[in-house]
This record gives sequence, C-alpha cells and structure tokens, in this order.
Amino acid sequence: MNPNKVTRENLRKLTDLPNIGKAGAQDLNLLGIQQPAQFIDTT
Repeated sequence: MNPNKVTRENLRKLTDLPNIGKAGAQDLNLLGIQQPAQFIDTT
C-alpha cells in the first residue's frame, strides 16, 4: 500500500500499515505489539 494513501483513522490491524504483511505482523506480535495505535508516543 502506498504510504500517501493511508489514513490513520482506518488503521485497525498491523497489516493495514504500509509495508507490513503477515510475517511482519507476526514479528511485531512477538514483540508485544498487537495494534497500530501502540506506535503512538504518549510520553
């Protein structure tokens, strides 16, 4: 998916992120990341 066509409101699954497929999503799950919202810095 083209990163310019991604809208943050529509990101529900990790595979909705640009350049993240099934394998990348599985790797992120192993690191404890299940949702795209977990990438937002809240500090």
